[in-house]
Amino acid sequence: MTVPKEDRNDVARAWIAAGEVNIADVMQAVRDYIAEGAASIGWVLDLEPLNLHSSLPAHLTAEEMTIGELADVADEAGVGWDRVDPIKDARHAVAILTAVVANRTPLTADKARERVRAVTAAQMESAYRIQEQRPADPS
Repeated sequence: MTVPKEDRNDVARAWIAAGEVNIADVMQAVRDYIAEGAASIGWVLDLEPLNLHSSLPAHLTAEEMTIGELADVADEAGVGWDRVDPIKDARHAVAILTAVVANRTPLTADKARERVRAVTAAQMESAYRIQEQRPADPS
C-alpha cells in the first residue's frame, strides 16, 4: 500500500484500516518501548555550521534552552514551545535561533534576527537532526 507521508497519523490509520497492522501488536510494542525507558524524540540543531556567533554552543536541543528562551520562542512562533519544529516551520526556526542568539551573545534582538534570517533553507536542513532522548538514570 502506498500512502502519502504528509501526515503520519493518516498513514497509521490507513494501515490499520487496511488490516496491514494489528493494533494490539502496535500497542504492545509501544508499552515495551516505554518500559525500556525511552522518553521522547527531539530535535538537535548543529549551530557551528550556521556561523551565527562564535560564542554559541556547537549543538542545541530544546532541553538545553532556558525558560526565558523558550518563552521568547513561544511568543514569536505563536505556539507552545513543546510544539515547535524548526524544520517544518521557518517561523519556528527563526524564533529558536533568534532567542538563542539574542540571549547568549552580545547581539541585540534585532541584530540576532537579521543574522538568523540570512540562514539558507539548505543550511537549516543540514543543521537539523532528530535524536532519541532518554531520561537520566536515577541511580
